This record gives sequence, structure tokens and C-alpha cells, in this order.
Amino acid sequence: FFKQKTAYEIRNCDWSSDVCSSDPPLAYTVRVPDPTSPSTSVEVRVPTDGKQQVELFLPVWSPGYYRVENYHTKLRDLTAADAAGAPLAVEQPQPNRWRIAAHGDSILVRYTLQCTGHSVTTNWVDATGAIWCGPATFVGLLGGAARKHEVALELPATWPD
Repeated sequence: FFKQKTAYEIRNCDWSSDVCSSDPPLAYTVRVPDPTSPSTSVEVRVPTDGKQQVELFLPVWSPGYYRVENYHTKLRDLTAADAAGAPLAVEQPQPNRWRIAAHGDSILVRYTLQCTGHSVTTNWVDATGAIWCGPATFVGLLGGAARKHEVALELPATWPD
């Protein structure tokens, strides 16, 4: 079993490369509100780049494991708000895509993931820890240059080190 990284260790890693633009990053916060429930809450601040709408997606497969996984079937309750907290309209033009009305510099998107998978490409949470797979966890911004993604973890104090 791999030792769990603390939120401090994750936040202080620089996994970016020269391929990332200098545009503002997508900033995620991953929370486990109840370690006895197999779910994860994700919040992401999404830069709008001045656009009237943004489109987010969740991949349907993971690199290196070329099987359709349809991760969107584990995503629940996606909502969006502007910087003042006002709700924004969300459309779902495809099963794994969300189009969100936008104004301002960024929007805040929240969703819940059901984490009951037992595979190298799915998410799992229980009372002792979690395994998150990037493609199954993090919505991405459709279009534009590659940009950095920042991830902060808020983990239950009851989990072992």
C-alpha cells in the first residue's frame, strides 16, 4: 500500500512543465466530508478567460488503460456559481460535458463523486483512506492551451498517516 501524501505535500509539489501556459490554473479542493461514506466532494475554481460560457468535461477513459469507463456516471449534483455566489445556468450537451454560463474572471463549480471502484482507473473511499484517479476525478476545461491544475486535499483526521 502506498503512503498517503498529506495535503501539504501535494500542494508543495510542482508537477507542471513547460507545456503549461501562464494562464490562471484550475484550482481544485478535494474533500471527504464523511469517511464512512464512499463519496468525495470536489470544488474547482475555473478561469473564464473573459468568455460568456465555459465547457467542462470528464474523460471517458484513462491514458494507458484504453477501455471506456464513462466516469461521468459517478458524478452527481454539478452546480456552478459566480464570484458573488449567485447560481449559474448549467447545461449538459453530452453525458460527460457541462456548458456553464459565465461572467467575471472565474466561476466556482462543485460536484460529488461516488467512489466505490476497485480498479486502477476508478475512485475509492472508505474509513481508512482513498484512491483517486485523475481522469475519474477532475473535470477539465474544454479548449484553449494546456494550463496548470492546483489540487488541495482536505482529509479526515481519522485517517492513518
